[in-house]
Amino acid sequence: MTKIMDNYIISVLITLSVVMGGYLLAREMHFSGPLTMVAAGLFMGNFNPNFIKETETKDYLVKFWELMDEVLNAVLFLFIGFELLLIKNMNDFLVAGLICIVVVFLSRVLSITIPSRLIAMKYRFTPPGY
Repeated sequence: MTKIMDNYIISVLITLSVVMGGYLLAREMHFSGPLTMVAAGLFMGNFNPNFIKETETKDYLVKFWELMDEVLNAVLFLFIGFELLLIKNMNDFLVAGLICIVVVFLSRVLSITIPSRLIAMKYRFTPPGY
């Protein structure tokens, strides 16, 4: 429908209905709702070039979802801040927090280093023109 109609209001409503309906459908089928919506967003935005024409409708649609992203991120961090306000004594969690930070950093280093070394053993990458 977004390919046929060139109306930004209808396009926004269609994408919202895909999110709401898709999430409910995924939940009823015992799938992960957030992961299903990530897949739907990737399909509609990146993998399907005929999803929407290059008009002002696409511009409105992109701006709407960028705004939704910013608003939802702000709400998320606001909730995280509220959660921190509820903790009575932060000193009780200081050591556990520092241990978690070290574990996350080490796991990130390992999750990048190990696959990149394994790939480097099989493939040699050279810059173009050499």
